[in-house]
Amino acid sequence: PAYNASQYIDQAINSVVMQTVPITEIIVVDDGSTDNTSEIVKTVAPNVILVKQSNSGPSAARNRGLDLAQGDVVAFLDADDLWFPNKIEQQLKLISPENGVSAVATAFEMFDDLGSTRREVLISDAELKQYTPLDFAVFTRVFPSLLIIDRRIAGDVRFPQDINAAEDLIYMSQIRAKGQVRAVEEVLVRRRHHKFQLTRRKEHHIQNLLQRLEWIRDNWSSLNVLSVEKAEHQFWNAAADAVLIKLWERDLDSFQIMRQELLNIWPCNQPIPPYLTRRLYPKWLYHIKDAIDSLMVKT
Repeated sequence: PAYNASQYIDQAINSVVMQTVPITEIIVVDDGSTDNTSEIVKTVAPNVILVKQSNSGPSAARNRGLDLAQGDVVAFLDADDLWFPNKIEQQLKLISPENGVSAVATAFEMFDDLGSTRREVLISDAELKQYTPLDFAVFTRVFPSLLIIDRRIAGDVRFPQDINAAEDLIYMSQIRAKGQVRAVEEVLVRRRHHKFQLTRRKEHHIQNLLQRLEWIRDNWSSLNVLSVEKAEHQFWNAAADAVLIKLWERDLDSFQIMRQELLNIWPCNQPIPPYLTRRLYPKWLYHIKDAIDSLMVKT
């Protein structure tokens, strides 16, 4: 899926072309770009299938690509992300319809527009195998660019086009309901961190919460959970944990915003975790604490 991606699209396509196993199809869906994305796509690789549509969002673009794809195994790549050359080769070792594996993900690293790695995000095969469909709906476990999907198991699960902030989690929940999700415990994807990402929109967090909550309430019976109350309880705990991660990362501005948004919609019948109401100290105090903790670990 590509929308005004002229700055990055050639790098993304080249990372697919350079795979160590042959790639049968490369499909780019230009989702109503107003820049020269399509013109660049035509010059990068001669075998790219380019489709243009009016701007309809990433879910519609991915679904259009799924409609066109002929292969049994399909992979996703956002226009601003990159694959390592052996990504698909490593994942194909785990994809297995005989063992009911519907999808395989990989670990990844975040990088900025200067090419500098910001951090690595590791992934556990053992944990992914144990997660239920609800686990994938309540917390971000993987991203589309990390995935290959086996359609012989997953069928033609589609991204929800009426949802614009939580579509990835809902898609993965449905994929997990079809079969097991595995992981290659190796960094094989680079996810670009930049100011134009949809997930960095001011309203993204609260929209994501509300859309997922509504979807879980409507679909809880298909998520391997006993009641809607249990599904909601797990959702609220996971939402609180996602906010807490921002504190651990020392992203205090995001922590304060996300915490307040979550508290604004927190239900009266759910106890509020203490860390959502604790006092927030100045950033320099956390830096001192982190330095002391680091010294204690070394000694």
